Amino acid sequence: MFVAVPLVCFIFMFLIIYMSSWKSCATVSLRHSFLVSSIAYGVMITIFVESLSFFNLIIFNWVLALWGISCFALAFISCVLIFRIRPKISFKAIKISFFEKFCYLAVIFIIFVIAIIAFLSPPNSWDTMVYHMSRVMHWIQNHNVSFYPTHILRQLHQNPWAEFAIMNLQVLSGGDIFANIVQWFSMFGSMIGVSLVAKQLGAGRKGQIFSAVIAASIPEGILQASSTQNDYVASFWLVCFVYFIMLLKNRPTLAHSLAAGAGLGLAVLTKSTNYVYAFPFLLWLFIPGFKNPGNGLLWKKVFMILAVALILNLGHYYRNLSLYGSPLGPCRESESYTYVNDLFTVNSITSNLIRNISLHIGTPIKKINHLSEKAVMLAHKFLAIDVNDPRTTWHLSKFNINGPSLYEGDAGNPLHLAIIILCVIISFKTRYKVRPIIAGYAGALLSAFVLFCLFLKWQPWHSRLHLPIFVLWSPFMGLVLSENVNERVLKAIIIAFIVFSIPWLFANGLRPFFGNKSVFSVKRIDRYFVNRPSIKNKYLKAAEKIKFGVGRNVGLYLGIDDWEYPFWVLLKSGEGPPIRIEHIDVTNASSAMYKKYPFNAFVPSDVIYVHRESGRLCVECFSYQKYLSMRTGDKMHE
Repeated sequence: MFVAVPLVCFIFMFLIIYMSSWKSCATVSLRHSFLVSSIAYGVMITIFVESLSFFNLIIFNWVLALWGISCFALAFISCVLIFRIRPKISFKAIKISFFEKFCYLAVIFIIFVIAIIAFLSPPNSWDTMVYHMSRVMHWIQNHNVSFYPTHILRQLHQNPWAEFAIMNLQVLSGGDIFANIVQWFSMFGSMIGVSLVAKQLGAGRKGQIFSAVIAASIPEGILQASSTQNDYVASFWLVCFVYFIMLLKNRPTLAHSLAAGAGLGLAVLTKSTNYVYAFPFLLWLFIPGFKNPGNGLLWKKVFMILAVALILNLGHYYRNLSLYGSPLGPCRESESYTYVNDLFTVNSITSNLIRNISLHIGTPIKKINHLSEKAVMLAHKFLAIDVNDPRTTWHLSKFNINGPSLYEGDAGNPLHLAIIILCVIISFKTRYKVRPIIAGYAGALLSAFVLFCLFLKWQPWHSRLHLPIFVLWSPFMGLVLSENVNERVLKAIIIAFIVFSIPWLFANGLRPFFGNKSVFSVKRIDRYFVNRPSIKNKYLKAAEKIKFGVGRNVGLYLGIDDWEYPFWVLLKSGEGPPIRIEHIDVTNASSAMYKKYPFNAFVPSDVIYVHRESGRLCVECFSYQKYLSMRTGDKMHE
């Protein structure tokens, strides 16, 4: 299967990096080599996509050729290294306790179950249907990642690396069967990364293992790891960045600088919230430079990190700058609302801190949730600020505290939050004040969360954006717990993490492992609509009408939050001449793309019109002539 070529490519890359450490007589772990290989792989994907896009060559033959050539080259280098080094592979027996073995098996089990779910389920989360997978299909159709006319601007300016990776798998496999694997791989990599971060903090083997268990059991992470959201991808690259920042603080080498810069570049190319999360860690690296301005070596490394990160993002920056006049995209998602706070006061920041933390305190007991909600309301009265103040609250959002959720859009992490608070309290009462790296790490994480609350308006879906922070707290928790908690209590806490993860592992709201809606029992086409089963028949009827027609050009008229991806799945399936799909009558900033080929030459034969009428979602299919007649007569629904 052609999709295996990138995997083989990664394996050879890993072998080269690991064997290179033997050649230099350096002591490098398998885990370290995995992170370096992952970063190099991420950079390779970025270069491949941007290069092929420049020449309009994102097509099967060229994508396969590029990966195939790379695979043969890396295989050749691997063989040369093996011949020259002639490594003697020996296995050193390590005595580990029964409980440590149990922890290893628990992490493997969690990752294995999620892999099954990711493979069997198609992409089906809300954002996936609106823009994550839709943009992938437009890129494949256009043979490049350039901007195009769309009613959904998020398809353009949102950071694209996760979709770059998905697109390569999509092109080589001819479908979305491997689309969820990108997030799953990122979870697997994050488990390795957090164990190394824990090691840098000073944790022993036990603390490193516990760090991985804690990270693997994050409810929000478990739900996302089998999806095509990008928060776990963003978490993985951020973990890589933080790990190499920590190495740089001890050994400021060129290799560590390049790895940290690439990690930062991939992190922000995946998700814009990583600008906020990464900044305190960069500042943590800068601090010695402020204390000693004459430390030229450090400033050179810092400059190199920023330069590498900038280079990796140049393509995306250029596309945004060309359309919006800003490398980061539009300052507003629409004319009516923006992601960034409009009020910056101590009270407004405190409000956002309280509300963001509150996303993770929901319990199964309604009375407790009600009391917690009343406490938050009372705090806002004291702060003299409305709990739903539009200056600090996302468009039309309303604050409330619900019970535990099995959906990736709003699942909280209550146990992890409680243990984070416990570990921070313990750290204040222990010797950690004389271990600067631990204090600096915790301070950077706390600062990252405060900055997040400072800049971004509160949303009821922010818990998924907190995932990188929870992942990075895991090494801190693993260290503190392993060094300061009684052995029996420690085992009870770790077992609690594992046991409490079970509902999210097996009862995922969109991709359940068991039950009558299981990924094993529900047809794949039905799984696309599991989040909105009421619209399935409407989409199927519209697609069927077009597929059995004579036209091959389909125009889409959608709202900014309507599902687009199912149309691609339904219209591209089966045999017959290819169908081209484009957005029509776009009036936002992307309408400027109508001046360019092929959009200026596109004439739809049919139009799919999605609108809302009396609160209902309507999906209608017209011939283009009828659509024009309706537009001229001003009879279109608004």
